[in-house]
Amino acid sequence: MLRRIDRIRKMSLDELSPYLVHKSSQTDKWLSPSGRTYEYYDNALTDCEEWLDGEYKREEDENYEFYGSN
Repeated sequence: MLRRIDRIRKMSLDELSPYLVHKSSQTDKWLSPSGRTYEYYDNALTDCEEWLDGEYKREEDENYEFYGSN
């Protein structure tokens, strides 16, 4: 049995990116999870794929406390 999370892990960048890019209702621009905004969907999709494929770097101001953690 394939769990949903396993299916997500097996997705290629091309398959995953469309789920992460969305259009802002306030600015009418496309938003990439990288934090950048674009006039065109294809540009945001390309940026998302590059962002996903990039090396992870922890930001100093990121908060990593989760609900229920002490």
